[in-house]
Formats: sequence, C-alpha cells, structure tokens
Amino acid sequence: VNQWFFRKKQLFQSQVDKIRKEAYAGAAAGVVAGPFGLIISYSIAAGVVEGKLIPELKNKLKSVQSFFTTLSNTVKQANKDIDAAKLKLTTEIAAIGEIKTETETTRFYV
Repeated sequence: VNQWFFRKKQLFQSQVDKIRKEAYAGAAAGVVAGPFGLIISYSIAAGVVEGKLIPELKNKLKSVQSFFTTLSNTVKQANKDIDAAKLKLTTEIAAIGEIKTETETTRFYV
C-alpha cells in the first residue's frame, strides 16, 4: 500500500506541475495587454490553480488514500479472523477425532 501511495504521490505532483504550467503559461498571454494585463491574468490563474484546482486534487488524493488504508485494514482483520477460524476448526476436528476414537473403543467393548 505504501508503494502504491508513493507512486500516486508522484503522479499527483506531475498533475500539479502540469496544471500550473498550463495555467501560468496561459496567463503569460496577458502580456499582450501590457504589464497590468499580465498581473491581472497571472493573479486570476494563481487564484484558480492554487486556491481551487490543487486543493481539490489534494482532497481527492486524500479520499483515495483513506479508502485504501481502510481497505487494507479490513483485509488485515479478515486475515486474522480467517486464521482464528482455521485454528478453531483444527481444534474442533481434533475433538471430533477423539470422540470418534472413544466411540469406537466403547463399541469394541460393548
């Protein structure tokens, strides 16, 4: 699970870099409108990218990470429960074997 999250974190960072690159490159087109146009378009891009898109992406990643952590814990608990059930079955099988032996011994003497 940790390796998966590491790879997803790398993917997340590449997506963040891509979003920033596209938004800020588009904002650079504001230079056509002069220095104020550049400042305005860059400010808008920064607000949208840093204030909305990246936080939304982070929240989605956290949600996915939480889901997989919960899933991993559920699987671990299921494995523990299965191991406990196997042990109980082994004990029950041994007890049934002993009862069978006692029954056969009793029949032999009756």
